[in-house]
Amino acid sequence: MKKIENVINTLGGSMEINSINQIPELDYFSNYAELRSMHEKKEITFGYQFQESIIDNFGSTFEILLDKILLSSPFIMILLSALFAFTKSQFYFLIGIPLSILGLFLTTPSIMKSGSSLMGIICLTLLITGIQISFNNFELGFLFLSFSVPNFLLTVNRQLNKQVFKRAILYSEIIFCYYFLRGECYLIRKIDQRLFQKKS
Repeated sequence: MKKIENVINTLGGSMEINSINQIPELDYFSNYAELRSMHEKKEITFGYQFQESIIDNFGSTFEILLDKILLSSPFIMILLSALFAFTKSQFYFLIGIPLSILGLFLTTPSIMKSGSSLMGIICLTLLITGIQISFNNFELGFLFLSFSVPNFLLTVNRQLNKQVFKRAILYSEIIFCYYFLRGECYLIRKIDQRLFQKKS
């Protein structure tokens, strides 16, 4: 928590607003304890719009390392595609390059959230299928994995960012105020879908 405490000390000296009671959009809550209590009861949920490295700011050493590994997965698959294409002289491995890029751009957070969306089901099916096929036909299995591995691991990375971010803003009201005022964190009341968000 030392890293979070350092951020709190920095923000405390530079922010004019350090309480939700000073934010008009959040006058629904009497204090931050009430907001946290409603979140624990699942009456409200957090929404995020990341614009900087949350993991580097608030993550542990392990989380920072894991973040770098997960983020590098598309590039690893691209390098493997090129490597296999030239070492095995089977140039259809190069198809893995655009598939990895496609997996990068079609990352869907719903895989780890619920696994119930169409894209989540498709990606998870391709990942399992790729692993199974690889035992009998490595070349074909690798092409399945070229798309599904980056997609899945980047989804895991997005969920990791959300967990670290949520831990930080629940730990400190000042951190919550900072990101709320920047428009990078907002609240949704689940009962009536009322949105609490910084007005631009």
